[in-house]
Amino acid sequence: MVSFHKKVAGLAASGVLAAGLVVAAASPAAAGTVTASYVCGTYGPQYPAAFTTTVTAPATARRGTTFTVTVDFDTDVITYADEQAGVKVGNMTILLGGAASGGVTATGLTNPATPPGQTWKMRGGTAQVTVPNVGDVTFTPDRYRQPYNAYNSLLCVPQAQVVAATTHVVP
Repeated sequence: MVSFHKKVAGLAASGVLAAGLVVAAASPAAAGTVTASYVCGTYGPQYPAAFTTTVTAPATARRGTTFTVTVDFDTDVITYADEQAGVKVGNMTILLGGAASGGVTATGLTNPATPPGQTWKMRGGTAQVTVPNVGDVTFTPDRYRQPYNAYNSLLCVPQAQVVAATTHVVP
């Protein structure tokens, strides 16, 4: 017959194991911030800009599950007019590497309220990612696009690819 103390110890060990499994399935987010040189423009003059982009993705995820990646960026471009929040709306392509390939588009990037003389910032971009393979998946900020109307867009293209974040995908 198993003693009361052994049953309690066994239940406690089971609880610790179950808690560990819950943590592995819902890991905390891992954010990475990188700075890269971009060239921006429309049909007119092109200008250089430094983008400091933060990509936030889960540290771990299970193969086949869908998770959200968020994107924010700051630039060194000075704003010359007072801009209300949400006036600029754009999207950024995030390239996938390692255990995944292709890219996803982080939509919903908007500017915070920005007084003259401050730098251009965009916040709140999100993309959904589903990874079919086990291994490390990398997230690399790529092109930024901000439509002005049906015919024109601001397009910013990176001059080098820099990995910002990695998610470890488990079976």
